[in-house]
Amino acid sequence: MNKVASWSEEEVSLWLTDQGLQEYSEALRNSNGPALLSLTTDDFKRSPLSRVTSDGGCLLLEKIETLKIEHHIDIHKNGHANGHMVLNHDGNAGSAGKAQHNGMVNGFHKEPVQIPIPEPASPQFPPEWGKTGVALVYALCCFVLTTVIISVVHERVPPKEASPPLPDKFFDFFDRVEWAFTICEINGMILMVLWIIQLSLLKHKSIVGRRFFFIVGTLYLYRCITMYITTLPVPGMHFRCSPKLYGDWESQMRRVMKMIAGGGLTITGSHNMCGDYLYSGHTVMLTLTYLFMKEYAPRRFWWYHWSCWALCAVGVFCILLAHDHYTIDVVVAYFITTRLFWWYHTMANQQALKETSQTNFFTHVWWYRFFRYLENNMGYASTQQTARGIHTRLFSRAFIVDDGKKRVVFVTADIGMVSQRLRLEVLQELKAKYGDLYRQDNVVMSGTHTHAGVGGYFQYTLFMITSKGYIKPSIQAIVRGIVRSIDVAHRNLKPGRIFINKGQLVDSNLNRSPHSYMNNPEEERNRYEFTTDKQIVIMKFTDLDGDGMGLLSWFAVHPVSMNNTNRMISSDNLGYASYAFEQEKNIGFLPGQGPFVAGFSSSNLGDSSPNIRGPVCVNTGEKCDYLNSSCPVGGKKACIAFGPGEDMFESTRIIGENMYKKAKELYSSATQELHGPVYTAHQWVNMTDETVPFNSTHTARTCKPALGHSFAAGTTDGGGEFDFTQGDTDGDPFWDGIRDAILGAPSNETVACHEPKPILFSTGEMDSPLPWHPAIVDVQIMTIGSLAIVAVPGEFTTMSGRRIREAVKKELEVTESFSNAEVVVAGLCNIYTHYITTYEEYQIQRYEGASTIFGPHTLSAYIQRYRGLAKAIAHGTIAELPKGPEPPFFDEDKLFNQVKDPVADVAPVNTTFGDVVEQVNPVYKVGEIASVTFVAGNPRHSGDIRDTTFVTVEMFHNDTDSWETVHNDASWETRFHWIKGLAGRSQSKVEWHIPLTAQTGTYRIQHFGYFKDNSNITKPYVGTSDAFKVTKSFYYY
Repeated sequence: MNKVASWSEEEVSLWLTDQGLQEYSEALRNSNGPALLSLTTDDFKRSPLSRVTSDGGCLLLEKIETLKIEHHIDIHKNGHANGHMVLNHDGNAGSAGKAQHNGMVNGFHKEPVQIPIPEPASPQFPPEWGKTGVALVYALCCFVLTTVIISVVHERVPPKEASPPLPDKFFDFFDRVEWAFTICEINGMILMVLWIIQLSLLKHKSIVGRRFFFIVGTLYLYRCITMYITTLPVPGMHFRCSPKLYGDWESQMRRVMKMIAGGGLTITGSHNMCGDYLYSGHTVMLTLTYLFMKEYAPRRFWWYHWSCWALCAVGVFCILLAHDHYTIDVVVAYFITTRLFWWYHTMANQQALKETSQTNFFTHVWWYRFFRYLENNMGYASTQQTARGIHTRLFSRAFIVDDGKKRVVFVTADIGMVSQRLRLEVLQELKAKYGDLYRQDNVVMSGTHTHAGVGGYFQYTLFMITSKGYIKPSIQAIVRGIVRSIDVAHRNLKPGRIFINKGQLVDSNLNRSPHSYMNNPEEERNRYEFTTDKQIVIMKFTDLDGDGMGLLSWFAVHPVSMNNTNRMISSDNLGYASYAFEQEKNIGFLPGQGPFVAGFSSSNLGDSSPNIRGPVCVNTGEKCDYLNSSCPVGGKKACIAFGPGEDMFESTRIIGENMYKKAKELYSSATQELHGPVYTAHQWVNMTDETVPFNSTHTARTCKPALGHSFAAGTTDGGGEFDFTQGDTDGDPFWDGIRDAILGAPSNETVACHEPKPILFSTGEMDSPLPWHPAIVDVQIMTIGSLAIVAVPGEFTTMSGRRIREAVKKELEVTESFSNAEVVVAGLCNIYTHYITTYEEYQIQRYEGASTIFGPHTLSAYIQRYRGLAKAIAHGTIAELPKGPEPPFFDEDKLFNQVKDPVADVAPVNTTFGDVVEQVNPVYKVGEIASVTFVAGNPRHSGDIRDTTFVTVEMFHNDTDSWETVHNDASWETRFHWIKGLAGRSQSKVEWHIPLTAQTGTYRIQHFGYFKDNSNITKPYVGTSDAFKVTKSFYYY
């Protein structure tokens, strides 16, 4: 297809149809490419577009933004064309690396984590052949059932001598033509062959195929019912019906198999039974194949459309001419077939009709949920996020504190969470290097919880399913990055001082589940000013001369500013805060280099969202339903929370900048110095069998892991699929039935233990191929002077974090050395166990409560355990703590990997890798976007590139006649997009968002990578753009 800017009105219409947005075709019939790209939200508030869409044009506008990226369109001459990109991600891995390593000269060090760049998302419409297979099985079952019903009905058809044919006006005007039915079946076979050929040539054949199978299966299912209920006499005396078998089921089955083998056609001699009249199966197939052929063939093939229509029309006429069906049989068949086809495709092409709402009456049809299953992900947010490039690199930052007798290590890594498998592999590496110096009891590993990081580093089935398995390159990358950061910190330990400070940051988080929070006791809520923790705590590290070495900070906010449409690796808002602080301190260094380290760690962020403008119904602008976070039109998918910026990139920067500025203020004013020894206490706990005493007579216990129905609903930061909603305490018999049939029903004991949670997945009772959830969990506290760091194994909500901080503080302060203890919660440490709500929040069963896997008393069990650790630290009895049951370390051959190796790279004819496909402009003004596209290899072929980069932006110095690298792919200002083509062809698009602070001068962009040839040999390549000028103003240039 041509570049979008040169599209004609017809090409715009074809694109809308290809994207499943046919409803816009009429309203935009006079719009060409430039007009399409110039659409704004205001256009959807006016006629005719306001009458077309229920989502305010959000979907179409998102696809247009994707179009700008994929076809390199810059309608404002690189001004701000890429303000909102529609991208999405999962962690299928390769082994592309992260930025260059920093040579820390002290005991605090950050180290880049090697980030695998996965295969990008398949097509915009994921094929999902499994769904097509389900639809095919459904159609086959309905066809077999129809054949059985025909055999049953045949036994009930009255003899034609006793019940002659019914009167029919068509038969009165047209005498029977004996060969007419043969013509009908020949026409039907021609149409079917043509349709199979056409289907095989379609780009989205899996989607169209399952639509066809579902509709034809449903039509034959309806036919079973009408045939069985009403048995009509034969329509003509010419019929020769097979003898009746009178209960001989064996003979009936042979008759059924014969009919199936012959395709139910008279011409094959397989169909000689009578009674299958109301309604005509031949009319169904003739009509349905024509409708599909016309719908999915290009409009310009008008001759093809008319030929298919003629075959269909002649075939239907011949059915009547042969007197093989009553006219009413044909009319009913035509009516039901066309209506089902039109209904289905109307629903498939209108997002509002895919969502459960009070005004969507299509939800009442019995097959609506099956339809939702088949059509899920068609052009809307997909749950299968796969990476397409790099927004920012991911880093591991290690901090070691040694009091002369004991030492502790705290690692904060830019990953979604620390998995049990990851922790165990890191500890194995540390033991091999250091013996017993670094152990499970003195090393804490925390994930920032970025939702745009790498996956594939888990060993439990549920997590492996959702991140495409255990991906060795992914986990090796993260293990090496974390271990390397500890290595360098270990080598560069030096005497220093540590200060602590805290303050409030009031404009960077919002409680996304206020209904749950308000269910906490009023007396408790009244003790706090806000529904989220606004406190930010920082540790300031200096050498003995007072020179800054590092900062470690905790603040409760979800790193989901980069929303679920993003498809680039990104460290999100916490990563931006680290980036900004380090860039200020490490002047003249590239990201990932320089001596100063700034770690911004996660805390009790469970219900704390960075989308501070809150959730609204995107199609009406009104507030969402308070309890369920859904909208009257569009359901939960229309209820979306927005950050403070105009797009996710700006929101990420704003929230990250807020944290950075507050931490900088606290860092500058920190005067409270930490003194005293370091301690660490750790236990492994079987969280499926913890007993919590309430008093001398009553106890409660934790449960085997299970996820509730509202878990599948998602949150306002990223909605789930199907018709699940938050706040569901009743469950749904439909989904329960599917679960029971596929996975098995939860035991009565588990159901009772988790009340009032309606269980969707009883993961604690699912062990194939491996356990779906962990049972053995790490609990750990480390103290540095009067500071206690509570390392929690999941996402604690605001009030859960407050309660555990209070409990630990109370236990510590019984001794004088901790008389003024400061307690911080470090989130997502050592192992991931989803969410931890209070008992009261659990009762509401929003997403967080449904994701509290060990039941309603989970928090009480954790508080009991952490109080025990704090008590042991305070009283010096750490050595007496039982170690607990060790977690499993499953053999690699039991883990599965669903990621295929990438194919060999292919350069287009007359090009080589690194050649420029689309060149930069000669001149740019600051604030614009310089963009260049290269012939590229698959980034996964680049191996471990932690010490190199995919991208550099370089400035030319006339005085030295040399180029200086001013940005790399870890820089906020660069974006590296990988564009996957067909048959091993790839392109890499590099964008430099030129900052206002950029110096006037001459620049170039370089791209580095590797390609794999057909001999499986990887070779390096370099691509270089033309030199271009950057100026402050075109006027003065």
